[in-house]
Amino acid sequence: MADVLEVLYSLCSARGYTKAELEAEREKKAKDRGGFNNRIFLEYVDE
Repeated sequence: MADVLEVLYSLCSARGYTKAELEAEREKKAKDRGGFNNRIFLEYVDE
């Protein structure tokens, strides 16, 4: 997991974002849409 996090930080840096901006966006999305703490996942969408 540490390697995945390192990749995310590197992508942010390459795109001009900071770790703090990444975390702020994560918090915003978790607040607006919920997170994965309850392990509820969208499995499919009927069109």
